[in-house]
Amino acid sequence: PQRGGPYRAHTRPSAAKTGRQVMERVCLPRYFERVTTPWGEVSVKVATLPDGSERAAPEYEDCARLAREHNVPLQRVMQAAQSAALRFE
Repeated sequence: PQRGGPYRAHTRPSAAKTGRQVMERVCLPRYFERVTTPWGEVSVKVATLPDGSERAAPEYEDCARLAREHNVPLQRVMQAAQSAALRFE
């Protein structure tokens, strides 16, 4: 027995299709500072934004090392370093 109604093939886009997109990347000037946390010193990368303001980010490896050495959560060390780095922002 034949089913009623037309059948349509379902096609999906190939994963092999590629596209190109042109992007511009701006490399911000940056420098390193040291901040003190209750568990020790952490390097902080300070980037100068195009408007002249600065944004600071603690170095992950320093924070991870202190967290392991002092048996405290990494998040806690990162937050302490970020708070100490607020003077750069």
